[in-house]
Amino acid sequence: MEYRSDLCAGKNVTFQAYLKRYYNTAYSHAFKQLVEDNVGRDGSLIIVSIGFHEQFNFNAVAWRFLEPAVRIINNFYRYRPTAPKRWPQIMYSLPMRSGLLKPTDFVKYQPEAGLILFEKQMRIYCRQRNIEVLDFQELGENVYSYDGVHYDLAVNELKNQILLNYIAASDK
Repeated sequence: MEYRSDLCAGKNVTFQAYLKRYYNTAYSHAFKQLVEDNVGRDGSLIIVSIGFHEQFNFNAVAWRFLEPAVRIINNFYRYRPTAPKRWPQIMYSLPMRSGLLKPTDFVKYQPEAGLILFEKQMRIYCRQRNIEVLDFQELGENVYSYDGVHYDLAVNELKNQILLNYIAASDK
């Protein structure tokens, strides 16, 4: 999603939003470059959600995708110990649980038990690196989707509104 002037009904829009489809570790280098391009840039925030397309492989997501980006930020701020905040801020959005309509082929490769373990591991990893975790699980409970993973406009608008309010409240 490229920046649009009609975001927030065009009222006091002071940010730019972009959607980069870095949904698996094949995009690790592109994600790393995105972080390099924004390191030290005040107010920059990168929200990432990766896991489903890696079959909840914690090692792939944490060590091949996120950790190189975390190292870029840490190295940049190693000699700037008085910096009030590190930029870009990274937030991790946990994958939402699958619903009843998820195709059985995908359930086999992405079982609920695997998702629960992955969530636990990612929470620990993120906490150790001061990466905030977004958890929208409850928004997907008792909501049906065509494939049990992707939700309709109403759910996504609610997630976006919660996210924007969270960012505003936490002074990112």
